[in-house]
Amino acid sequence: PFTFRHIKTCKKLDKELKDAIELPGPCVIMAAPGMLQSGTSRDIFEQWAPDRRNGIVLTGYSVRNTLADDLRRGPEMVEIGNRQIPVKCSVDYVSFSAHADFEQTRDFVRRLNAPNVVLVHGEVNEMGRLKNKLMELQPGLTVLTPEKLHTVNIHMPRDRRLAAVGKLADVLNAAASGRCVEDAESDEETVYKRAKRHTDRQQSGEGAPVSPDGEGSAVEEEVELEAVCVMGDNGGVLVSPEELLEFSDVPLAAMQTVTHVPFKRTLPVNGATSSSQAADTCAHPITLLESAVRELYEDVCVTHPVGDQSAVSRGLRVCG
Repeated sequence: PFTFRHIKTCKKLDKELKDAIELPGPCVIMAAPGMLQSGTSRDIFEQWAPDRRNGIVLTGYSVRNTLADDLRRGPEMVEIGNRQIPVKCSVDYVSFSAHADFEQTRDFVRRLNAPNVVLVHGEVNEMGRLKNKLMELQPGLTVLTPEKLHTVNIHMPRDRRLAAVGKLADVLNAAASGRCVEDAESDEETVYKRAKRHTDRQQSGEGAPVSPDGEGSAVEEEVELEAVCVMGDNGGVLVSPEELLEFSDVPLAAMQTVTHVPFKRTLPVNGATSSSQAADTCAHPITLLESAVRELYEDVCVTHPVGDQSAVSRGLRVCG
């Protein structure tokens, strides 16, 4: 989008660029890569380095043991391959890096409010200075500077807080603040009233109910709520079972099970003469099965099918 009269771009080392490098006269060439390891910048350096009228400006970070890093130490000669190239041109360094400086890095870490920071890019000494300064400014911050291929283990404690949502949240807030929830369900209204009575007694100075033992020890009223805990990527929530579909993605399904009860009692034989056998003879098989089921379950409701005697003799339904 920009047109410059004295600026040209070259995608490769073509004839026009070679003329600019070799012909006399001033010119400025911006070439990559910045560490002079290969490519156009390396080719230009090899031609310009022996002439003291030329100058090299390094603009950014240089990895150790690269040509650009060697030039920052001011050598008189550099070795490139099997050749020794004299360095008679001037070499200057200008910080033109797109990386964040110390203040920007410090502010970034502070805004994140992260307990652990891992430094993975830069010189060892420079990273050590940055590590010490960050830990000095933010007590409690852990800063790690691992070497290559080293494993870093970070303990990340989980947030175990749960958020109550829906009607459950309304009931809890009402019980805590002493106000009424008009649209609460009957069970939730009972919970609220019990909690409110406890709050009213504390405010009036009556105290908690006295225990039956007469010793005056206080008895705290227990408030029970029915809720489902749903864990997700953003934490966990407590929700009433009837609002599960509204506040979560948990699918609901109904399952019906059938329980088979083994019946091992022996039915009476026809023609029995003893009194016990005579009594068993009068007992219907369904009655015997019912007594066997009651021995297995404490709280059951036995319902005989409605119909003729043949239907009754076929079985019974047990709920409990």
